[in-house]
This record gives sequence, C-alpha cells and structure tokens, in this order.
Amino acid sequence: MSKNNFLTIREVKQPISFLFAWHIAREHYVMARVSFMQGMVYPSCLLAEQSVELFIKAILHLDNKSKGIHYLPDLLKRGKAKIGYFDLLLTDERLKVFIESLSLAYGKMRFGEAGFDINTKELCFALDEVAYSLDRLYQATAQPHIVQRVRAVQKDGVTTQSYEKQKCLLYVPTALKEAFLRDNKFFNEDAVSDNFMATVPMP
Repeated sequence: MSKNNFLTIREVKQPISFLFAWHIAREHYVMARVSFMQGMVYPSCLLAEQSVELFIKAILHLDNKSKGIHYLPDLLKRGKAKIGYFDLLLTDERLKVFIESLSLAYGKMRFGEAGFDINTKELCFALDEVAYSLDRLYQATAQPHIVQRVRAVQKDGVTTQSYEKQKCLLYVPTALKEAFLRDNKFFNEDAVSDNFMATVPMP
C-alpha cells in the first residue's frame, strides 16, 4: 500500500447526504462568484453549474427524488409541479436560458472544446439570484427533517428549553469576502461569516 495518501475516497451512502450536498453547493457558489470577480471564466462557469446542480439535488433528496442526473433541465423536471421554483426555472425565459447555458458550459467548456461569449455581469447576477432562492428553498424544505438546536432559557428561576431557528450564515473566508460581496444584490455582509461554525452543514 502506498504511503502517499493524498486523498481517500469512501463510497458510503450517508443518511444525511442531503446536508453535505447543500453545504458543498454553498461552497461552490462562493468560489464561483469569487472566480467570476477575478475574471477566471472557465472555473467560474463549471463551479456555478455544480453549485446549482447540488442545490437542486439537496432539495430533491429531501423527498427521495435525487438521481445521478447532471443535465439541469432534466434534474429540475423531477420536482416539476411540486416545487414551484423549479417550474419557474424551467419556464421563465431569462432563468431558463441561464439554466440551459450552465448545462452547456458544463458539457462543453470543461476541456476547452467550445468557444464562448459571456456577459459576466448578467450571468453573475442570475447566479446570485438562483443560488439565493435555492438556498432559502432548501432551508425552508429541510426544517422538518432537522432537529433544531436547543437552548436553555432561565426565567424566574425556572429553566425551559427553547428550540429557536438558527440563522444559516454563508461561510466566506476573510480573504474572499470583498470579491464575494462585490455587486452582490442577494447576499450582504450580514449573511456571511468567516467563523468556523459557519462551515458546519446544518440549517
């Protein structure tokens, strides 16, 4: 056995894999946006597609509808008629083109097989909008599946337990914060944190 263990992959189905899909989707979104701000188009488009794909799969997984599909329109159709925002992504002209463009980018741009023209500002705005909406949708849908963090509350000498909804801040390292927030109309400074606990995949 090699002593050079750079990365060990364990193919084990986790019962809470939807949490990790959501968490990784958020990380991909942060890195996609920062890459766009730095003019790195290829990785930006690929990370953007992966972010949207994982957000969708995390939501579908909550209803046991997630499958090994990578083409975004087909993936969205698995929640069609049941998840209103999925219908919007498939029918709204601007968002539909955005979704189809990301799918084409994932299939054609990975190895430089295709040329492209890109309106970075508009694409980034659409990514912010879709990531924000899918993130909120996931959190709203996941709540019944998650045991809320308990907090002890003392009043008049009596201790009770409070199950309060936690605010799920987006983990953005300090070095990436300025680029991530630049021209971001959906996530502001109050929505992000560089605290380690923001990396914990728990809505």
